[in-house]
Amino acid sequence: MGRTSSARLHRIGIGTASLLLLIIVGEQLQNRHDRTHRGASATASSETLVTKSLPTVFEPGVAYSLPVSADDTAVFDLAFDKGSRYRMIVSSLGKGEQSYAVNLATSLLEPTTGPPCNVPQWRQELSTPAATDTLFVNTDVTPHVPLQAATVAKKRTFYIHFAEGELIDRRRYAEVYASLVKTSPRLQIYWDQQLPFNERFQQLVDEIASQFENDVMPEISRQLAPVYDTDGDGRFTILLTPWLDRLEGGKTSLRGMVRGTDFRDDVSVPFGHHCDMLYLNPLASSAVPWRDILLHEFTHAVCNSWRMRKSSTGRPLPVEDDWIQEGMAHTLEPLGANQQHRISTFLAAPHGYPLVIADYYRAGMWRNDGCRGATSLFHRWITGRYGNEFMRGMLMAPSHGIANIEAVCEYHFDELFRLWTIDLMSSATTRSWNVDQSRQFLELHGTSASFWELHAESESQTRIHISGEPGSQLQVTLIRL
Repeated sequence: MGRTSSARLHRIGIGTASLLLLIIVGEQLQNRHDRTHRGASATASSETLVTKSLPTVFEPGVAYSLPVSADDTAVFDLAFDKGSRYRMIVSSLGKGEQSYAVNLATSLLEPTTGPPCNVPQWRQELSTPAATDTLFVNTDVTPHVPLQAATVAKKRTFYIHFAEGELIDRRRYAEVYASLVKTSPRLQIYWDQQLPFNERFQQLVDEIASQFENDVMPEISRQLAPVYDTDGDGRFTILLTPWLDRLEGGKTSLRGMVRGTDFRDDVSVPFGHHCDMLYLNPLASSAVPWRDILLHEFTHAVCNSWRMRKSSTGRPLPVEDDWIQEGMAHTLEPLGANQQHRISTFLAAPHGYPLVIADYYRAGMWRNDGCRGATSLFHRWITGRYGNEFMRGMLMAPSHGIANIEAVCEYHFDELFRLWTIDLMSSATTRSWNVDQSRQFLELHGTSASFWELHAESESQTRIHISGEPGSQLQVTLIRL
């Protein structure tokens, strides 16, 4: 991709200690988003002798990208001697909402002599990518602050989607009659009248207001951007309501949330309030500090405030994918209780939790801990290499999802995904495979990865066969230990 800006992002790193060098074996990887698959291939028996061949010589500590055919099959040869071990990553770039059957099998090679069969290879030099000026420099990315703050309403009516079912069904929204309990030049806090307001709750409101104004708002403004004043009243709105403790008919409890439609001026109640705001649950447990919740939710609010406003085209930018919204919000909050259990869930079974999910709710993965752990780690990884310029670029990127990531980073997503999985290798659960004994079967979600350690009980030359279902878009990466 071209370089159209002098603004530079940080150099990308590879491996847990930036020591692994990625080598692409065979032809240069191409973007395979539109690949046509021709069906799954057959796997070989572990007892079959195949055509004479010598294994490729894999240098220790080097990450190799192994070629995968159009029908999602990878075949490669390994030499095992006493103590030989290989790490292998089998990943899918298929649809995150689907899982794919993957077969791993072996066949023995006849012993032979002579020089090893060299695999053509080229060394990928990672350039310093830059985003375009139109992504990082936008003359209109400044907070809208009126000359004089508007008069604050003492009472307001809000609407909460409380029941299971479609978000466009008016009958599934509850009216919330709220009273103003705190105001300042930059903030107004409303309290749901169904919950009696007492001294304990006043202390809670004071704590939230203090942390929000003195810490959270300036921190997010510094790292990302100031919130766009959607309703032009000069203040950000927070609603505290116990409805968040019993959403989806009582099945779901949230500590906080942001609704993207609130930031649009072309959506009527009950579906939106045309207001820059967030919602908090006053009954939430103390397991997660309020600061963490506020940082997470206010990041959502800032992102939505800019993307939902009318752009130069007269329309809002496309709604950003859920996995990106959640990943950015997790990146700007501490690695505390709100994230640790999610990250642990993902690392324990990374093959079962997809990274790329555009709509968690429709995919049946809303508040899925493993998926949230995946996107948290991916966005922390990519921000750690590009800095906050990455998130600022994503804020105003013109499309959504993978297209935005590729536009901002100027890398194909499949390349970024592979590099991320290489870094995950040191912390994700790894399966052991004795290639002398049995084949392996795997259910692999799209945009997820499985990690393997290959070994043999005796010296051998072994051909490895990996095949996936059509659409799995397999990636195979190998590192000799």
